[in-house]
Amino acid sequence: MRVLARPKARARSARLAVVGLVAATACLGLVGGPASATVNSCGMSQFPAKVYSMSSLKVACTAATASASAIAIHDFSNAVWQTGSARVITATTTNGSAVVNAPAGAFSTAAGVAGDLNRGVSGSSIPPQNDATNSPAPFIKQVNSATQVVLSKAANATGTISLTIVNSTGRSVYDVAFTNGNTTLTSATANFTAADVGEFVYATGIRPGTKIASRTNATTVVLTQAPTATVLASATAKLQITDYNTAPARFLSGVSRTNLSKTITSASAVFDQTDRGVEVIGNGIPLGTYVDSVATDGKSILMTKAATSTLAGTAAIVVGKPSPSAPQNGETISLLSSELNVNPLFVEGFDSCAENTPEGFAITGKWYNPGSFVSASPPTKAVGEIVYTTGVVAFSAFIVGPLTDAANPQSHHDITFASVPTSAASCAGAPSATTWSFNAIAGSQSEASRGTVRAIVDAAGVTPSLTVTGKVVAGATTYTTTCTIGRLAGNPGFTCGNATTGLTG
Repeated sequence: MRVLARPKARARSARLAVVGLVAATACLGLVGGPASATVNSCGMSQFPAKVYSMSSLKVACTAATASASAIAIHDFSNAVWQTGSARVITATTTNGSAVVNAPAGAFSTAAGVAGDLNRGVSGSSIPPQNDATNSPAPFIKQVNSATQVVLSKAANATGTISLTIVNSTGRSVYDVAFTNGNTTLTSATANFTAADVGEFVYATGIRPGTKIASRTNATTVVLTQAPTATVLASATAKLQITDYNTAPARFLSGVSRTNLSKTITSASAVFDQTDRGVEVIGNGIPLGTYVDSVATDGKSILMTKAATSTLAGTAAIVVGKPSPSAPQNGETISLLSSELNVNPLFVEGFDSCAENTPEGFAITGKWYNPGSFVSASPPTKAVGEIVYTTGVVAFSAFIVGPLTDAANPQSHHDITFASVPTSAASCAGAPSATTWSFNAIAGSQSEASRGTVRAIVDAAGVTPSLTVTGKVVAGATTYTTTCTIGRLAGNPGFTCGNATTGLTG
């Protein structure tokens, strides 16, 4: 791309405006020459292409003529966009004590995913994770009653705090022990429960893809694969227990509620058993309302407080607040870069359309969590919004899922642009090009174990290999990219997919 000369002073402000407008209206990928040489095409890639790793996504498209249409990126089916889910309660702590007290009904003593046992917590007087001192993140070690729990760490101050309880039992401990060739694993502080069976575990000396096969007691479990080394319990023997099975904070529309009733219903199964205990937010829902129970079919929930108005099939709610590991609102996590031939009749200073020289620009996209969406009309099951802002207009993409649909029957997340305006500034018949990049991690997540924006889920086995599909739906055309990934860097490598030419639908 050539470097443009400085425009005349009187055209400068107008030119800046058109660059903003072009940014908001350009539709597709990288310009590769004259219009006759450019074909409609889209491709996708993810990096790194390894299971159980954070992974960024890149989508590149070209169009023979810039046009206006909605864009839907159907992410690869092995990728997850996890913002986490949590609830916030008022609780009291005592300096030097691990006991936390709260009002009646604040905690759940239920077994399994409906209970609060082993859920992560955070608060102003609760010491956080500190890898430098080998101190793991705190979690609820014991639920004494609906008003009292015992944490894995003692508080460092006395007072009333806002306690965040994470909708996940994923946790780390630093006293794991196991023996080479023996599937038995022990930890005095892991607090193993039956709900941990089937979860992946990670530690130096444990084979990738290892899960908990069975629980012996609170300190002992049996693994699906024998370790390849011997590790003795010590202050640095770290074990990470995963929890892939919790639902994230998300926006839901099309639900029904009735005045003075604690029940919310949905025509489709949008609720998850792991929603038990998370906050419900919306008009007509009293502040401090939580999910008390979830119907077996996932089509209704019972709240801790009754609704204050009636809406049949048109209510919108947010289930769960973002967990501490979620990206913060306003963080940059995406970059949209584009090139197209700008019409000089639209703004003075650009060269003739006949020159067929593309002008380029880039726009950053900023993340917003459910409950803080900028758009007034988000799609249901949206777990995040990415807002692209120019000097002229702002437009959004929503992360929606998990979904299964006709375009991609594999469970996946969509990145949907509801509409992309016509490229009013483009020369008639000129090609256009856009590349969307989505980061794997946000700046606030750079600390160890703070979560990711986008990641590739794990798979069982020592060296698994998975072939997954990603698609871009632009107007009436679907473009498909396949991608084979493995756990090791050399199987098949760090990049996966095709982000330059793609597969024409």
